[in-house]
Amino acid sequence: MFDLVPFGRQERNLWNRVMQDPFRVMNNFWTDTSSMCTDIEDRGDHFLLQAEMPGIAKEDIRIDIEGDRLRLQAESKQEKDDEKRNYVYRERRYYRYDRSYNIRGIDQDGIRAKLVNGVLELTLPKQTEAAPKTRSIEVQAEDESQSEES
Repeated sequence: MFDLVPFGRQERNLWNRVMQDPFRVMNNFWTDTSSMCTDIEDRGDHFLLQAEMPGIAKEDIRIDIEGDRLRLQAESKQEKDDEKRNYVYRERRYYRYDRSYNIRGIDQDGIRAKLVNGVLELTLPKQTEAAPKTRSIEVQAEDESQSEES
């Protein structure tokens, strides 16, 4: 369960983030890469991952799996005619989302995704443990094993 926590989420201290990657922090002033909030719910036989992606079309979402890593990427596309408009004030920004999750223990062939009202929902089925194979071993009588050796 804890493997599903996104990579890099343990760094909450702003100073540590600035010291480790100052260019990424400065870039966040112009683009927002950290606002994709996710919830992960254990539903028994699967996990349900919900990621907020307001204003993102399904065509602009990319989901890749590399080994045991699931990567979500998306970006909002600004209109091409923005230069032609005469804005007096504008608060809309460009959004880029990029998050990775460890999906060890997930049946990768069964992963499903859908976008509902700006929320991406990923169904992540848990791998079922294979039942141990059972077999019977015949017990031979002592005189049978000696006759086989002759």
